[in-house]
Amino acid sequence: MQDCKPIKTPTPMNFKKELYSAGGLLNESDKQLDRNIVVSLMSAMIGARPDIAFATGELSKFVSKPSQKHLIAAKRVIRYFKFTKYYHLRYSRGRLGERLELCGYCDPSWGYQDDGNTVCG
Repeated sequence: MQDCKPIKTPTPMNFKKELYSAGGLLNESDKQLDRNIVVSLMSAMIGARPDIAFATGELSKFVSKPSQKHLIAAKRVIRYFKFTKYYHLRYSRGRLGERLELCGYCDPSWGYQDDGNTVCG
């Protein structure tokens, strides 16, 4: 994946539908690769990359029985990392004695849900 093509978004617009549709079965080594990728994505999501929360949450639902589509989707998130490798969160304090206050808003589902609602993760 070192030479993979970078991509601007971690998921396509039809991500959930794609994951739940039937896909080709994986051999044991590819199943293990899929698990390792999802676990690594979870670590990154918790530590520094909240932008992949939606994709990681959806991929984690299929860790016990991943298909070819799930492995491709997990690799897409890695390709997104390549595009955003210089992006980072910066937490800094103001003047001495000032309280640090964080406020954030997100739409990790990119505004796409079957019921018209968005999901925040």
